[in-house]
Amino acid sequence: MKDLAHINKYFLKYKYHLIFGTFFIIIANVFGIVPAVVVRYSFDLIYRSYDIYETFSGFGLQESTFSVFASSVIILAVMILTSALLRGIFMFFMRQSIIEDVSKVRMYIGPAIMYGINLVTLFLMVIPFMFSINAKLTLYALIPLPLLSISIYFVNNIINKRSEEIQKSVSNLSTFVQESFSGIRVIKSFIREKATADDFERESNDYKDKSLKLAFVNALFFPLVMGLIGLSVILTVYGGSIEVLNGKIGTGVIAEFIIYVNMLTWPVASLGWIISIIQRAAASQKRINEFLETKNDILSTEHIERDIAGAIVFDKVNFTYEDSGIVALKDISFSVHPGESIAIIGTTGSGKSTIANLIARLYDTTAGAIKIDEIDIKA
Repeated sequence: MKDLAHINKYFLKYKYHLIFGTFFIIIANVFGIVPAVVVRYSFDLIYRSYDIYETFSGFGLQESTFSVFASSVIILAVMILTSALLRGIFMFFMRQSIIEDVSKVRMYIGPAIMYGINLVTLFLMVIPFMFSINAKLTLYALIPLPLLSISIYFVNNIINKRSEEIQKSVSNLSTFVQESFSGIRVIKSFIREKATADDFERESNDYKDKSLKLAFVNALFFPLVMGLIGLSVILTVYGGSIEVLNGKIGTGVIAEFIIYVNMLTWPVASLGWIISIIQRAAASQKRINEFLETKNDILSTEHIERDIAGAIVFDKVNFTYEDSGIVALKDISFSVHPGESIAIIGTTGSGKSTIANLIARLYDTTAGAIKIDEIDIKA
């Protein structure tokens, strides 16, 4: 997280977005829990109402009992639909409020933070509620979820690594094709068509092999996720059935817990993905920080602000490139008045670009002075 500290300080600047986003996450999760509770009551209502309905068989009360039962089911269905609609609305507000840089760092600032907060709040709300209903059934439901998160973390890292290899292979293939077409006359002149075709085939096979490796991992990824989710549901039904037979819970609790398992699956699965995003973001931000923390040696001393007329004077200017030691300019003097134009001609490496760069002060002179409107450019 040390490399991400440069980004983390901006969370304080946009704290209200973060606070409101967290609030909307909590509200959205509340309306995610409500349907599960309603489903439990619906199951119990159907089970008990059917017994009452059968009890009044042959009596006039049977019809009125069915009417009350049907009305109750409709009310519960409307409650489920309303909760789903409200959850969708607050999830929209959540995505609009949580902070949205470059590629992987943006993923850390946006989705990683949003899903991280969602994971924490959902766990703090759902799991204690599940334990309050039935602790044993909660343990059955949660057993596969840590394995799901760990599996996704490792598989996601493999997918990311192989995706980067594919991008590099595509880049090499594109560069090879571009160079071959641009140098087609040279290739034909030296009868290198066969060798070039063999090189292209080698690059293409490299891309194909890496793509197949990625496809293989992707093919395993979704069955693995669905299998672990299915295992969690099976354990919930198994554990719930035992508790129902022991008379500790009603059948509606099993349906309720299956909904909770589906609610927790994506946040738990996203945990491994979030960790991978943070690691990749930290590596990217480290490279960005190297650029951001680079100090500029070319600094103004007086910070003069004024309109420029355009008079330029080079007074015995010398310039040597520090990294290579090449002397680009030696004792250069000339002047250009406002509105005038001059032509500077010479062979490659004679210093034409260096003069332009010095006027823009991309470099400072090794000796001599450059003045614009009679003011030293270093002022």
